[in-house]
Amino acid sequence: MTKLLSNKMLLTFALLATLSIASLPNIAHADTTDGEWVPANRSLTHVGEKFTKVREDLIGTNELIFTSGKDTHGLLFVCANRKLRAAITTRPQSWESVLKKSSRRGKSRTVKMSLGGGDAINLGDFTYKPVSQYLSGQNGVQAAKLYNAVVKGKTINIDIGSKGNFDITPPTPNSAFADFGERCGIGRHK
Repeated sequence: MTKLLSNKMLLTFALLATLSIASLPNIAHADTTDGEWVPANRSLTHVGEKFTKVREDLIGTNELIFTSGKDTHGLLFVCANRKLRAAITTRPQSWESVLKKSSRRGKSRTVKMSLGGGDAINLGDFTYKPVSQYLSGQNGVQAAKLYNAVVKGKTINIDIGSKGNFDITPPTPNSAFADFGERCGIGRHK
């Protein structure tokens, strides 16, 4: 079932995607290895939403951190306007390649998560982007549960029902991961 998104939601996603793609040249580091947390090396800032007069002067500073590597499933966290969101690749691929693909098509998928073979918990609905093959969280609770799973250092099993399931072995949190998310109330600088 294809889920239609409101114009405001589409513009918000487009803005975040544009900001993310615009920052990609600044993300690549010569010393980055597969299997670590990589931040955007500068803050992503935008002024206004441009689609409402009420909030056109809103200044938002956003942070982005994601897993490196193209041979594993990846996680991405973004802290935008004091809201934490998460995304998961549904096949092994790099986030750079995911963010360069563009499509407004999205489907709602119910996602369950378990840690280290434990009991599954329902994370709720995610937006599945079939062209880019990733799941985008729809609320902060989902992102917080995934963030905490990374902190615990256990293998994360993601179950997408009829689309199958897969394991994510997140990289060990490094200093970049610890520094991420101050404006969202997480990390060492909260």
